[in-house]
Amino acid sequence: MLRFQVQGSGKAPHSITAEGEGPDFRIFCSCPAGRKGGMFCKQVAALLVGDVTKLIGPTGEMAELARRASGSPRIYP
Repeated sequence: MLRFQVQGSGKAPHSITAEGEGPDFRIFCSCPAGRKGGMFCKQVAALLVGDVTKLIGPTGEMAELARRASGSPRIYP
């Protein structure tokens, strides 16, 4: 399981959790849009395209996130 903290528009950062890989890849965000489910929120979408500008903490797990997301039917090539 991968965990990230991303600064949204509010004071408190959002927690993003990714698990599984390929077809079983799933990712969740604690923001209001992320809790609804279905489509990715803007924080998750940004991480999945490699945008680390709002990421709090080290970026070392971004390569692992990309590897795990590869092959997921939820990710558009």
